[in-house]
This record gives sequence, C-alpha cells and structure tokens, in this order.
Amino acid sequence: MPALVAYALTDLTTAKEYLGITGASKDDLIRRLINASTDYIENYCKRRFISTTHTNEMYDGNETNEIQTINYPIISITSLAYRDSLDYSGTGDWTTVNASDYYYEANTGRVYIVGSKLSFDTGIAGSGFQAGFRNWRLTYVAGYATIPYDLEEACLQLIGYFYKSAKAKGVKSEQLGEYKIEWFQAGATSFIKETGIDDILDAYRTPTTVSC
Repeated sequence: MPALVAYALTDLTTAKEYLGITGASKDDLIRRLINASTDYIENYCKRRFISTTHTNEMYDGNETNEIQTINYPIISITSLAYRDSLDYSGTGDWTTVNASDYYYEANTGRVYIVGSKLSFDTGIAGSGFQAGFRNWRLTYVAGYATIPYDLEEACLQLIGYFYKSAKAKGVKSEQLGEYKIEWFQAGATSFIKETGIDDILDAYRTPTTVSC
C-alpha cells in the first residue's frame, strides 16, 4: 500500500471528494497521483511547501547584502555560515555568522547581511555575501503549516487531469493496475498552461536568480 509523502499538498479524503470517488477500491491509485502531482508542482516551483527543516543548504556568494532562499516563507533560521577558501578536497572551514549580523524577510525568503558589521566582526574583505562558489550555507525552517487554498486547488486539478487524461502530445505512460495514466515529461510548461494552473503556480515559483 503506497503511503502519502510527508510533504503532500493535499490528503486522500480531499482528493477523493474532488474526484467524486467513494469507497476505498482506488485509494492506492489516488495516493500515487497525490504524490506524483505534489512532486510535479514542487519541481515546477523549485521549492518545498510544507514546513520543513533545511540543513546546510548551500548558496553562492553574490557580492550583495542579500540572498534569496530556495524555500520560503522562512519560519526561523538556525545558522548562517561562510568559508573563505576551499582546500583540494573541495571543503573548507566554516565560520558561523553572529545572529545579530543578519536578518530576514519571512514572506519573501530574503536573508540580509548587515554588511559593514560583518566585515568588521569577521575580517572579510568587502561586505555582504562575499562572492564564491557554494561558500555560504544556511540551516533554517521554511514552508507552510497549512497549505494555501489556491495551491491545494492546483494540486487537485493536476490530480484530476492525471486521473482522467487521455493521450496527449509529449507524454509517457505508466500502467497502475487496470489504469493507464499519461504523464507529461518534467518541464513541459505547455502542460501547465493547458491545465490553467500556471496562473496559480507562477506566483509560487522560486525566483530564477537563486544561486545554490
């Protein structure tokens, strides 16, 4: 029996109500569709929506005083750290930034360095997020305790499409018992537009400027 992923964007009862299904004979199929639809939406939006702890998420320094986190809204930040240089193994020593030297905007997921203070306290040349490749890391909690209604509705529409979908261009199929489900390939934005959920999902997409 397939289980719902912990980060599912809806639940079995709600999905069955949306599809007009009673009884338990199709529960396994619907769970698979919930999981697949959740993953598809997360891949499209490039973020996780359920409140989750993200440990040592890596970012490139960009020579500005702010970075955009992959996941948001931010609930809390445990630590922000940097490394000045890498050794031959691709690792280096990490220095934790004082909590007083940065702050964040919860809803937008932007983290700001107090540049001059960081430069003074740590001796880093310049200010802000010193340029480098994966030279900053962040441990934080982000996401929603309750999935927004419009996001859950988009997931339900996607589940309904997969459940009822006929053949379409640019898809591959998977046999699930007696049901044949047609899946669009990842990144098929024409599919998102065809279902009409792009109007919802585009508002939730992580900005493409994120460098990690």
